[in-house]
Amino acid sequence: LVAKGLFTADQALAISGACGVLLVLLSLTPALKVVLGLVPLSVKYGLIMGTGLLTSLIGLKSIGVVVPDTSPSNDIVALGKLDNLNVKVAGIFLVVMASMLHHSLKGTVLIGMIGATVTYWAASGEWPESIVALHSLNFHAVEFGILMKLDAWVQVAALMLMLIFSISGAVIGSARMAGLLTEDGYVSGGTAVYLSCGLGTIVSAALGTAPIIVSMSGSAGIREGGRTGLTSIVLGLYALVVAFVFSPLAAA
Repeated sequence: LVAKGLFTADQALAISGACGVLLVLLSLTPALKVVLGLVPLSVKYGLIMGTGLLTSLIGLKSIGVVVPDTSPSNDIVALGKLDNLNVKVAGIFLVVMASMLHHSLKGTVLIGMIGATVTYWAASGEWPESIVALHSLNFHAVEFGILMKLDAWVQVAALMLMLIFSISGAVIGSARMAGLLTEDGYVSGGTAVYLSCGLGTIVSAALGTAPIIVSMSGSAGIREGGRTGLTSIVLGLYALVVAFVFSPLAAA
């Protein structure tokens, strides 16, 4: 919204916050179950594939395999350079992680991430300049007046659909991996996930950040045996510590 010049950052945050409020209201009423119940089971399984492909695309973009197309053909994306250090390190540890997963070793994803990070630092010589930096919460100005315009609510509806389908793909995929998905595609307790994302999106708008969605990276905890949600709580606490204390290390 901001990059295309449609809205200012303050206005985009108001749209994001409004989307969070709607998601909370839908989660607290039967409306969300009705909407999700209208989605065919084949589409729900398709959401799993779509969420996985989106996550893969984000990863490929971050290491430079997928780049914006600047050629005269003006395609959306193009193939980047495959001989850079990012691609080499990612490729090596992708094979290592796949081998560890094949042999059902514990901590595969964590070991792979740490190993790839340290290897990149050693190969590039770009070690973190600092490790600890204390931060505090800073609330951002939000321009709610933009919600008086119809164009803003069009964007709220579009963002709402994106959030619902993104969350649904991650929830259904994770539930299927955990053995909690029923034959009709229903996930017991899944409404709480949408409610949490709605509340998180409201808070994130006030703090000047993007909406909250559920990532399939959380399935790593399920593969390690997580079923009750305790792994999510522990990871959330770790995320808070990293955000407010070890942010330079994470950013590196």
